[in-house]
Amino acid sequence: MEDILVLILLVVMVTAGMVLFFGGLAGLAINGYRSMRRSQSSADHDDSTSVEAEA
Repeated sequence: MEDILVLILLVVMVTAGMVLFFGGLAGLAINGYRSMRRSQSSADHDDSTSVEAEA
């Protein structure tokens, strides 16, 4: 019985770790994409419009 509980706990922890890991990767990718677009748009015009859109 205890082995089953340990196995369930291990699966839950690994799953949570994977969710956090991929969530962090997705967050980094989204932030990088936003900053890349912001730097491109700032070359065209000032940053006031992009800051307002982000807020």
